[in-house]
Amino acid sequence: YVEFVKEFNIQLEDFEVSRVFITCKHITTFHDGGAALKKYGLLNLKEVFEKDTPLKIFLAERMISIDVDNRKLIFDGQYYPLFSREEKCPVCFDNNDAHGNSIHSIYEYHEAMILLNNKLSYDKGEIEVFIGNYRGPIEEYSCVKKHSEILNDIDHIIGAISGTTRLSKEWEELQRRTYYILEFDLNISSFENVKNYKDQLIYLGYKIDFEKISQGCLFNIFLIKNSINVITDRDREEYGQILPTVKISYDDLHITKRTWINEE
Repeated sequence: YVEFVKEFNIQLEDFEVSRVFITCKHITTFHDGGAALKKYGLLNLKEVFEKDTPLKIFLAERMISIDVDNRKLIFDGQYYPLFSREEKCPVCFDNNDAHGNSIHSIYEYHEAMILLNNKLSYDKGEIEVFIGNYRGPIEEYSCVKKHSEILNDIDHIIGAISGTTRLSKEWEELQRRTYYILEFDLNISSFENVKNYKDQLIYLGYKIDFEKISQGCLFNIFLIKNSINVITDRDREEYGQILPTVKISYDDLHITKRTWINEE
């Protein structure tokens, strides 16, 4: 795309954001008939653990909750701090070995806690979506047609603490192999821009304070780069993260109900 911009002398900072929308797809599962989705719309992860959602209620029935603001997982009345890879796990390697006797369970607890912390703190609980040019069936991505990825993370943590867990399996039994594809359009300004185009902009001759680079410039790069990559079938941007402040109502969603085949 760099050579394309140079060849046609495209001014990257000229951008009309109000006219650009991206089609998104998101997979979800629930067993409340969609009541929470109708009431709240599509929620970010922080809201999922704060409002009366199927996941929050499901976990509460099993003595599990997440305190997002204070970065804690609570299980059976005990508090387990979330932490990043740069922070020391306060309980992983204590003398009592509170998370089982095996090195594997300690490692699994450690990695799952970091992953959960990253999703809720570093990524700010943002909704992740497939964007228009995703390759292949989206329902085959990870575990999303069976249960949310964050439930999978919590499952690993509880398993490491208690020695056994069936959270993911119990959720699957409740939703009876049914999942839902949510499709909706969002303005490009609704997305987190996490790309670093610094080297490419320097090559193009831009003399910019990169701490103050305009979103319009980044949006232009995103659109040009991905349009070319779709046409040439090269490396595509297949995922997007929606800013946590963006509200997506139930009326904005086109919902398709699907069933997955039991693979066991």
